Amino acid sequence: MQPSRSTAAFFLALCWVLFETTGTASAQRHDTGSSPPTAPPSKLETPRPVLPATPDLGALEFVTDNVPVSAPQALAAQLRDSHDLTRAGALVAVGAPAWYLEQGFIPTPHSVRLDLLPLGDSGLLDAILTVELDHHIVSAILLPRPAKSQAQANGHASVSLLGKSQSPPPAQWYRIATLIDPTSSANPSGSIQRFLLTSRSLVNPARYTAVYHTITEGPNRDFKETEVRLQVFSGHAVITAGFTSRQRSCDAAAQDPCEITRRWLQPDPSDPRHRFLLVTATGYEQRGAPGKPIAHTRIFEDSHLRTFLCQPLSFSNATLQFQPLAGPTSCSNLHDAQPDPPLH
Repeated sequence: MQPSRSTAAFFLALCWVLFETTGTASAQRHDTGSSPPTAPPSKLETPRPVLPATPDLGALEFVTDNVPVSAPQALAAQLRDSHDLTRAGALVAVGAPAWYLEQGFIPTPHSVRLDLLPLGDSGLLDAILTVELDHHIVSAILLPRPAKSQAQANGHASVSLLGKSQSPPPAQWYRIATLIDPTSSANPSGSIQRFLLTSRSLVNPARYTAVYHTITEGPNRDFKETEVRLQVFSGHAVITAGFTSRQRSCDAAAQDPCEITRRWLQPDPSDPRHRFLLVTATGYEQRGAPGKPIAHTRIFEDSHLRTFLCQPLSFSNATLQFQPLAGPTSCSNLHDAQPDPPLH
């Protein structure tokens, strides 16, 4: 029996569909002899953020305030005045501990240091007045603010009777912060010269940073030195960084060499205006090693501190602090590629 035309057309259409399906499937199949099956895309791991660390102040006490005071030059003279009440008022003005006013006599500072330099963005010279007392070093941050004359306060120009402009009134000074280091004046490591350093700001070289160092001593000649960096932003004193800058630690129960640590902040050569490095150098010294005349030179440092770690930082305009971008990694000694200088 011969199939009908409709039945023949159905079988032809079915064969065409099977051919198309088989051909398409063959085109999508990998050649197992040359290419492996396509693997599913792997899930990318999200890097863990490096959380900012709270600045380490060590033994330093940091107090912010907004107290009107005399001009810094006048305060420096008042601190050395022969009258007790004058010295007492000056000690209050710089924020000295009240303990010095409760002893029955007002002490005369062992030393007074006045620094005039631009800490902030006002365009004026700010002041750091540092006082060395019996058991504390007190450092006051003083800012000038232009005083308004009575005519300016009333909205009129200040004009003299002769038609000439009068000289502007002197600036009014305010103490915006005080830093106190509890150290004895008999301690050589607690002198004003070691306590306060000033350097160009890493963030803005046109301004300065106040760099404070406090030392906490322990047994076996152990010690820990903390570096605290202060700068002024919009009339406010801000601690931009605080970390252990030097440390010597020995294990009393073992005879192992003592560990020596040095740490400092420097610009990153790849982008010195926006990126910075916190460099940590570690080494060891024998317990009974006597002091050497060359102990504080670069040659001694390089020969003892051979392990270096660098942590990248950036300055945050939100927190006004140096924030870590990543964890510390090994880095080379910057002096390794240079020949050592002669000893003489």
